[in-house]
Order: sequence, then structure tokens, then C-alpha cells
Amino acid sequence: MNIAKILEVRYADCEWSLAGNSYVGLVWHDQETEKPNESELEEVWASEDFQNELANQDIVDSRRRNILSAWPTHKQFEALTEAQMGRPEKLDELINYIKSVKEDNPKI
Repeated sequence: MNIAKILEVRYADCEWSLAGNSYVGLVWHDQETEKPNESELEEVWASEDFQNELANQDIVDSRRRNILSAWPTHKQFEALTEAQMGRPEKLDELINYIKSVKEDNPKI
């Protein structure tokens, strides 16, 4: 079980700190949400929905890296700017590239 990953995904809006990857190292600072107990965290980790959520996040991260390597932010901005100036060719190319990356890397 990866406690840090569970907390990052399911308790992102809460205040907590974690020393190591054991429940003993979890210090709960949040005043709004009650600290989950260890069995609740184990249940989350074991759930198929959570594992799919993690897999989909990995896919999204991979897509993002792929798109940014081929189309860095400055090139994306250039495509948007040129489209606003009546030259949509680069933006169309960017959109088609994003579609192909999504098709090649489908979510679960």
C-alpha cells in the first residue's frame, strides 16, 4: 500500500504530513476532515476503482509528457496566436496531434 499516493489522490484538500510510508508516520493536521484509519486506507488501496484512477492518472501524465515534448508550451501559444490571426493551420495540427495521442493512450 502506498499511503502517500492515497493521501495525494483522496485527501488532497486535507492538511497532513507523512514520514516514511507507514501509518505510524501519518500526522493529521486537518481540522475539517477526520483522519482516516489504517483499515480505511487499506480498503481504498485495494479497491479496483482507486487502482483504475491511478492507472488513468499515469496515462494522463504520459499524454501530457508526450504532447509537451512534441508541442512545447511556446509552440502551443504560437499556434493559438496564429489561429486568432486567421491562420489556423498550426492549431489544427496541434489539435490533431492531441487527438492521436489520446487515441494511442486510451484511459481504462
